Amino acid sequence: MGGYLGVASFSLQARLAGVKVVGYHPGTPNGRNLMRLRIVATLLLTLFAGRALAQTADVSAERLQKDVEWLADDARQGRRPMSDGWRASGEYVESAFREAGLEAAGDDDGYFQRATDELGSKEGRNVVGILRAPGGAAKEHVVIMAHYDHLGVHPETGEVFNGADDNGSGTAALLEIVRTMTAEGFDRSATTRDIVFVATDMEEQGLAGARYYVDHPSLPIEDTAAMVCVDMLGRSVLDQMNGHVVAIGAERSRAIRESVDRSTRATGDLVWHLATEYVGPRSDFVPFSARRVPYVWYTTATHRDYHKTTDDAALVDYASLAVHTALVRATLVDLASVAERPAWTGNEPDRLAEARTVSEMSGILLDRLDVLQGEGKNHLIAPQILLVRGVHALSNRLLAKGEVSDVERAALIAASYVLVLGVVDDTPYETMKTRLERIFGK
Repeated sequence: MGGYLGVASFSLQARLAGVKVVGYHPGTPNGRNLMRLRIVATLLLTLFAGRALAQTADVSAERLQKDVEWLADDARQGRRPMSDGWRASGEYVESAFREAGLEAAGDDDGYFQRATDELGSKEGRNVVGILRAPGGAAKEHVVIMAHYDHLGVHPETGEVFNGADDNGSGTAALLEIVRTMTAEGFDRSATTRDIVFVATDMEEQGLAGARYYVDHPSLPIEDTAAMVCVDMLGRSVLDQMNGHVVAIGAERSRAIRESVDRSTRATGDLVWHLATEYVGPRSDFVPFSARRVPYVWYTTATHRDYHKTTDDAALVDYASLAVHTALVRATLVDLASVAERPAWTGNEPDRLAEARTVSEMSGILLDRLDVLQGEGKNHLIAPQILLVRGVHALSNRLLAKGEVSDVERAALIAASYVLVLGVVDDTPYETMKTRLERIFGK
């Protein structure tokens, strides 16, 4: 996508280049000078990138880009289960697991786990590997999942649904975490839990791969301390908010929220918190939630290329993807290291954090009205702009009051659905109305 590469990626690049950055905010008077500084920092980072990676096993934007471009190439045929491109994609993931030395945890002492849907009418295969805790097999473990399947080829036009962001970006992040955590120089001495890496299949077909894994786990599901879901991590939130990432699920476990916060401080990423109600049961965390396993889903959320043939590798922001991948890895290591097992605490949303997230998201859209009122894919018409203003006013009113009632929270969630469906997905009114009635009732 166009625009600046993102606050988080800029801050990381500047720190790696030895530059201290204070108070950087896009659009402020000093923004243009700091952007020039960002260019210098990026050049310095590029000059020393090879040496840094060799010494510290840092996350590599170049490797991430290579993986996404391979997975999202037309030759992969949209990675629809049972296609040749899908088969090659599974083998690509398996090869990375094998090269990293993960313990094979699929069927017949291999990495592949045959998976079917609940009716047994659809078949696919998950790829599963285990990274054991330094002291050997542990009683508990943490699962990280990213689905590698996608939608295939358009039946009428023959165009390929490449799924670069959905979920080539998440799969690339998973592989990069595998590579860096098994690289020489990466410190895992504090981890006391095993880590199960799962590249799931058939997510686009009712989360069938994740559901199958939970019913047929490689390690006992009752010993799963936490689950990390990585799905759509490579674009800008709502097509406009470069550098941010959304964390979903912390309302189910205070320990998850604490882990995300620690990881955020360690990596400097820009995280917005939302509860699961804001997105619904839309990714591989769902079957874990049903088993009351604490989870967090990291995502940069939907955009106007979602589930379209235009979701291509060239539109992924690889600098931001690298920062978000480091955040996911930090969270995974934290959950594998924390002394007390994360507890499921039910539904305890941070209502003010939710309101703050919606306020900041809608505020960024309003700040960009000069761009959004122009022509192009992200063009907003007058009713959509009115909608954004209304959502922004509602969230700010709740923040000013300092508390959010059940009714007000329901209104905020509904407003957010309308914002995403009407502004980002550009959903026609009648379709949007039908979706909202299905979720919230008439």
